[in-house]
Amino acid sequence: MAKLTERENLQMVYDGLVPEWVPLSERCSAIGYGPPMVIQLRKNLTDTAPAPRDQVGAGSRLFDIFGIEYEISDPRIGPMPAPDVFKVPDITKWHEYFPPSLLPDLSSYDWNEIAKPVVDNWDRVNKRTKYLFTGCTGGTTYMWMATILGHKEAMIASLEEPEAWHELNDVLTSWQEEAIRYIARYIKPDSICFCDDNAYGHGTFLSPATYKEMIKPYHARLAKAIISEGCVAEIHCCGKADMIADDFVDIGLSAWNPAQHFNDLEGIQERHGNKLILEGGWESNGPAGIAGASEAIVRAAVRRAMDRSAKNGGYVFSTSGMTAVFDVGQEHVDWISDEAVKYGEAFYKK
Repeated sequence: MAKLTERENLQMVYDGLVPEWVPLSERCSAIGYGPPMVIQLRKNLTDTAPAPRDQVGAGSRLFDIFGIEYEISDPRIGPMPAPDVFKVPDITKWHEYFPPSLLPDLSSYDWNEIAKPVVDNWDRVNKRTKYLFTGCTGGTTYMWMATILGHKEAMIASLEEPEAWHELNDVLTSWQEEAIRYIARYIKPDSICFCDDNAYGHGTFLSPATYKEMIKPYHARLAKAIISEGCVAEIHCCGKADMIADDFVDIGLSAWNPAQHFNDLEGIQERHGNKLILEGGWESNGPAGIAGASEAIVRAAVRRAMDRSAKNGGYVFSTSGMTAVFDVGQEHVDWISDEAVKYGEAFYKK
């Protein structure tokens, strides 16, 4: 019997089955990122040529198509919202600072041209395709608010100005729903994973109750838009977000990455089985994730992640880029990949 392709093996996980081996995301997934017109940062508000993100030096200030200002502190990790300039200094006046006219007319783009560089590079036969969707360069719901308001003001606004919060997010989410429809119809990925970092290392930025009221309705709309186009809905959310994982399942999400190791991954699997695929589990902020870690420590961490989360399926191993070559060196990354392949290949044959 012919060996399964990486795509076929991964598809078993998405079908709720135990695969032949533990999938390694970097080997079995083809990834796109966008929307493409958003991440092409402009040198200034009138410049029509995008600034190549990998060719811009530290200290550079750039603008995205919404006029949001970004700063590059390290060219290796890309732009971050400028810490001292916020697009919306007062959410109650959001119409003034961020009028709906700032949102581009998506029908005016040549979507065949946008899709071409993505789909031409995808090996759909051997890899399952995933599109990482960010409404703005920072993220979708919470991260978009944090980008245009600042983290502190976004958290305050979620509590003190709920009416303005919902008005603005309704507009932003409607635009994102339309963008998802174009992406699904022209790029045709298997999954669309919307990105929204709602948490840090010790918990969610907003309380779980506030998440349910102020964020979840918009996440639910994004998930519904993705599913209605025949794609699998997923979420990227860094940090300790296990307290809202039940909400991820409730709105129809099928996978969560990076599902970092300090979350209660066992509890999620006990409650939901393989209904929410955990992609990640890597100890990026532990001893195995720092430069200079020994080969033995690195390889043991790979095995520990699989032993913890892969035994009944519903799991994909990935570092999610959180232990990067430019931080730890190529040899370190090679140890992770090599052990993930070797240990993962034999995992279900024990």
